[in-house]
Amino acid sequence: MKLYRNFLSLSPDERKLFIQVSFTLIAFRAALRLIPFKKLLRLIDRFKPAPVSTDLDALYKERYVRAVSRAGNHVLRNNVCLPQALAVYTMLKRHGESAQLQIGVRKDDRGDLKAHAWVENRGQVLIGGVGIDLERYVKLHGLNGVVV
Repeated sequence: MKLYRNFLSLSPDERKLFIQVSFTLIAFRAALRLIPFKKLLRLIDRFKPAPVSTDLDALYKERYVRAVSRAGNHVLRNNVCLPQALAVYTMLKRHGESAQLQIGVRKDDRGDLKAHAWVENRGQVLIGGVGIDLERYVKLHGLNGVVV
């Protein structure tokens, strides 16, 4: 019920974006289970940038990232960082923006291996950095020349 009330509190444009992003996240979750990761990255990197006239502005970027975070927490519930990072990375690539999909690993206090994904754009972490000490993660390198 809370999700429904929160959804109704959004503007019509934000609702539309929430729904679009929700389907994108579900599609990435499914793709991650069905397609090898390297192949998925190659598919994403093949996207042609949108025409320059649809240049990405900071406000849209912020709204999109907020929608991805919101939808990821409500639609996916767990293991959300990689689908969210892929959604934001894809949006940036489609608009011709430079984007770095980062995946890092670290050991937790018990010695278990933990992984995390985030996206950087123009030196700024757009998604995957809130409440996370990214400095503790060792970045993985080497997929298609993209830091991953």
